[in-house]
Amino acid sequence: NAGKRPVTIVASGFKLDTEAQENMATVYDTNLPTEIREGQRHTSFVNPDTVDTSKILYAWARDATGREYHSKKRPLH
Repeated sequence: NAGKRPVTIVASGFKLDTEAQENMATVYDTNLPTEIREGQRHTSFVNPDTVDTSKILYAWARDATGREYHSKKRPLH
């Protein structure tokens, strides 16, 4: 968290490059929700066998207010 105020992350996942309506993959993380204070971070892990990693466009996280945060888009250069 680069900000001064804490953020409560309630969900995270991936946006997938697919034609199907199922183009969002939510990560099951038993540690969510979690509050992140200034200078802290949280890592969610996913089994790579459950997601086609070649289809990941970006990762996302949603806070308790509904705001979404996105990673840099893939492919990463």
